[in-house]
Amino acid sequence: MRQLEQISLELDEYEAIRLVDHEKMDLETAATHLKVSRATCARIVDSAHGKVAEALTEGKAILIDGGVFSFVHNRYRCGNCGHLWPGRRREIGSGMEADRTPVCPSCESDDVLELGDYLYQQRGNRGRGRGPAHGR
Repeated sequence: MRQLEQISLELDEYEAIRLVDHEKMDLETAATHLKVSRATCARIVDSAHGKVAEALTEGKAILIDGGVFSFVHNRYRCGNCGHLWPGRRREIGSGMEADRTPVCPSCESDDVLELGDYLYQQRGNRGRGRGPAHGR
């Protein structure tokens, strides 16, 4: 993958196509979730579709990066079986961070990646967002 040319898909573009294409929301509902107008949501989805199409047709890697974002609930991914599930409400810096390792509800593995922490560590304070607590 490192040898491929990359297309940068911003987090807001990723979230827009996740809501519209994966969750099957209409643009109005997705726009409400994104806290933007319907027209802005449509522009974001169109931009994301163009980037994904370019990556698929030209054999480029998709790098999800940048954008304005916040985590309302943490998410976890199992390193063993790939299962993805939501966690409890995430409060950065409040002392509520997990004090034990989560276990996959599908295969009971403890090889679990906490995606909220992972994205925050990888993103830091770069881009337009200010980390997971942005927007609260």
